[in-house]
Amino acid sequence: MYAIAEGIGIYFKISKDISMWTAGGVIGTSWGQLQTIFPFILIGIVIAIVLSRQLTILSLSEEVAVGLGQNIAAIKLILFSGVLSSWQERP
Repeated sequence: MYAIAEGIGIYFKISKDISMWTAGGVIGTSWGQLQTIFPFILIGIVIAIVLSRQLTILSLSEEVAVGLGQNIAAIKLILFSGVLSSWQERP
């Protein structure tokens, strides 16, 4: 994930801004920018809370998760989508 962020930052010449976001910093961020990304962060948090039980079972191992009847491909896809939606930065 970090490599993707760095690649996007280099391509669009915003690597310093991306580094600040990935490090968790919000210095130099305006309230307007936070308002823009807030819905995506909220969606990611809600998905993480709703799927926390499946994520905990998946963290044991894929074999255990399959043995407990989870569709691991679907869970991974949903969780990955949640991570991406909460990770996006909007100008």
